[in-house]
Amino acid sequence: MTSLSANDRKDFVDGQMKYWRQIAESDGFDIDDVPVPRGTRAGLWSVDCKHPRFRLRACLPKIYAMVGLHRYNLLRGTNFEHLELLKYNESMNCVCSYYITSVAVDLSSQLQKTFQIRVDEKSFGDLDLTVSVARPNDEEKVTTEKRFIHHFHCEAAADDF
Repeated sequence: MTSLSANDRKDFVDGQMKYWRQIAESDGFDIDDVPVPRGTRAGLWSVDCKHPRFRLRACLPKIYAMVGLHRYNLLRGTNFEHLELLKYNESMNCVCSYYITSVAVDLSSQLQKTFQIRVDEKSFGDLDLTVSVARPNDEEKVTTEKRFIHHFHCEAAADDF
């Protein structure tokens, strides 16, 4: 077994730091142009739902988008209904975090808005989850000065409602 040289280790760590900094700048959303560094085992997978070959095999992202919109509707007194998934990012582990970009329509005014929804699963195989972000894409982002945590661990900041 060969060990990495000091330069290889430094390059690996620098690549990881740059990757997670770019992810943090977008709160985990809209990372289409952020390449996953070589050797990464805990990054985010990006799925483009508008791609011609995309097929929604697992319905979890759609269900999670609907749950996020339900949370938004309850807290804001609105009536948005899920229309379609645009894209989502998923963490590379069994208990996943999803960063979903979805289109919803307000049933009363037929106004369409793009939403960003973050859902963190708390256990594998159970429907135990936390929706920490549910916001229209055009509203001010809710970023904090705290370190970006790609999976909810109680200290990750939720939307301020």
